[in-house]
Amino acid sequence: CYHRVSFPQPHCRSVHNSRQHKVVNNTMSSTAAQSSSQISAVASLCIRHGYIQMPRARDDEARGSNLSLPEISTLMGNMTHYGYALSSNALRQLKCLSLEEATDWWSGLNPVFANITGADRNMDEHVVYKNFPTEVLDMTEAEYWFKQILMYWGLPNNLFTEEPVERGKVQNENIKFKVLQLATEETLRKIFYSLLSAPFRWTELQLSDAKLIAMQFHEDGVNPLETIKFKENLVLMASFYIQNNVQCYATSLTDVLRLAAALSDSDHSLRTKVTFKRFNRQSRKFLLSMIEKCLVQSSSALDDIAKRKFLWKKLLKIIHPGDYKKQFPKTVEAYDCLYHDRFEDLVMAKIELGLKACDLSVLSVLKQRPGEFLRRLRSAIHVFGQEALDAFTQIIPRLQMIQLLKLRGHFKVINSRKYRLFPPKGQWSKLQVVEADSSYYVPEEIRKGVMRLITQEVQSRVIKKIPNAQLDPRVAKIKIQTNDNEFAPYGRGTAFPIPTTTKFIRSASYWKQKPAVGNTWFDNGWNFFDDSWNSKGECCWDSTHGVGAGAVFSGDPTNSKDMEGRACQMIDLYPRELRKLEIRYAVWNILCYSRVPFSKADEVLGTLQWGDDPLTGPLFEPQRCQLKFELKDENFTKYLAIIDLQSRPMQCIYIDANLAANVQSARLNGKTLAATMPGFMEYLDSLPSVASLFRGIPQTAILSLKSDLLEEREDQRDESNPSTLGFKVLYDDEGVDLDEGEQAYVFQRRNEKNNFSLFDINDLLEL
Repeated sequence: CYHRVSFPQPHCRSVHNSRQHKVVNNTMSSTAAQSSSQISAVASLCIRHGYIQMPRARDDEARGSNLSLPEISTLMGNMTHYGYALSSNALRQLKCLSLEEATDWWSGLNPVFANITGADRNMDEHVVYKNFPTEVLDMTEAEYWFKQILMYWGLPNNLFTEEPVERGKVQNENIKFKVLQLATEETLRKIFYSLLSAPFRWTELQLSDAKLIAMQFHEDGVNPLETIKFKENLVLMASFYIQNNVQCYATSLTDVLRLAAALSDSDHSLRTKVTFKRFNRQSRKFLLSMIEKCLVQSSSALDDIAKRKFLWKKLLKIIHPGDYKKQFPKTVEAYDCLYHDRFEDLVMAKIELGLKACDLSVLSVLKQRPGEFLRRLRSAIHVFGQEALDAFTQIIPRLQMIQLLKLRGHFKVINSRKYRLFPPKGQWSKLQVVEADSSYYVPEEIRKGVMRLITQEVQSRVIKKIPNAQLDPRVAKIKIQTNDNEFAPYGRGTAFPIPTTTKFIRSASYWKQKPAVGNTWFDNGWNFFDDSWNSKGECCWDSTHGVGAGAVFSGDPTNSKDMEGRACQMIDLYPRELRKLEIRYAVWNILCYSRVPFSKADEVLGTLQWGDDPLTGPLFEPQRCQLKFELKDENFTKYLAIIDLQSRPMQCIYIDANLAANVQSARLNGKTLAATMPGFMEYLDSLPSVASLFRGIPQTAILSLKSDLLEEREDQRDESNPSTLGFKVLYDDEGVDLDEGEQAYVFQRRNEKNNFSLFDINDLLEL
């Protein structure tokens, strides 16, 4: 067992001085610099959403192509270095630019691409062994640890490492580039309203995108808040508008509570401890006016207070309704009831008692609250059987699309699940897993009845927009985004195919944490399991040879030796060797060894690459990078992805879960994961996919997979009759020709020839 040692470094004072100098420079930044920063932010937003902004040539119609073929090739080579390519329309626009215009355009975009991909972090420079993996593989385990312990003691790394050797270029790898379509004047508007209509909680990046676009554009007579579907998103945007002196109002008491939490920089979801700040007089009157309005307009508003009595006591105590008795009499009355504990959640109590007493009248109460009926459907079925299903049938049209899809996914596996998962208030770090028993199951006829009713309702809504479709079967691997996503615009459980030619998979954790005293570590690690989730070893900082030749660790860096506290760990996995050890699953994690949460670091990144030859290309090659995550939450653990080594093809499954773990080492978590992951995989299987939206929609032309390309059954395709062609729903558009302006859903844009109109899946989720 090896123990890390942290020593204060002699250059800490220099770090402090450079930080002071940086602050002084920042305070002197010009308005022009801020404008440039905003332009870069908008460019980054467009690229992340699959678009690229490009200036119009001053006289593009008259002069045609101005750039020479070598100049265009150079620009395209620069872009493919980052893993991106242009659609034919965007390339046509680029050709019309002068050399000066094209140079200015790329000069602005180059740092944006570098930031998006992570290339600007220069991770190669912060890995211990620069000639990884060869340099590590050439050492014995004893030699590795002798050097590592001396580096922990503070000796310079270059005493033990080799000089970097020039690596060969990446050649003949089947890299699939991300194709960017030409942005138009409508692009930002489409992205904005797609975000506003999302029926799930935004990620931090989506929230920053919404705020950025809100600052860029305004439509007269349009209130963007009226189009926001998800309450927590509404509260966050309302808080943003209020802080920018734009007046807006919450429409329910729970929203007022969330808004007060957001304005206090506390948990607006109300899941964790909420602390309200001391509001000024203007803010107090603003909050009280919204509370009064809700109490006057809604007869059920008092029920909202009864659900969260403790939080309401805290808020009302701070905003002093008694100071404005004449202006807000209803609020004063509600506060008095809270103070003397005269509030009871009568409706919830009635539901609880009714279910316990098998009182059929409780179904009438549940029908008045569709969301509550949804949550208690299984309990109601256990008590009332078919009568519960008959009552539930009446409220199905009032449920949101995402609620229907989640419920159908739950009932799809409810009788086959071996485990039940309980993450308290969505906190996966406190997940409890218990075995499912017969009391959990529902009668099979009722289960099928629920599935049938939901499928009919979903079909009746979707078919109004999409009467027929061509469905790529791989879209079943694309999960719809859910409320607790932290990184990606797709859902937990989304699977990415790994090419059959892949020889290595490389994960990295990179961090920047200015060292006050000693070292900080955010450890990159893998845990390995067989087909039955029995632990088969690990690869991490203190178990570098846990699976022999199946994985190799790049050395453990000491970030206090870097002036800015930067460090990087890399691990290479070799699928062929791992399969020889009967390993099926590899679980990727990043752990906060130093008990410093991700949010307290200057920056923490996780990246995942794969390719054909680990000895070619830089250690971090942007065009090989498949996943990149910025870790910013308050947690100490993050499980990012699972590699299924035995599926055909291999696949990477995105999981984004803060599961409980011992942060000292991935070596200590094999047993815990072996108990947790079987139930977690069942949970992933129950989550709704893009394919679930189109279940029951007529399939007018069949898309099948052959040689990794999509081919259409010609006998079912009638070019003269557009109604037989169907709306295309694709995982990617490689090998598929889409007409100019044709509307289609494409998860990954891979065909440079296609200039189609991307269909927003949120248009169906809001039905």
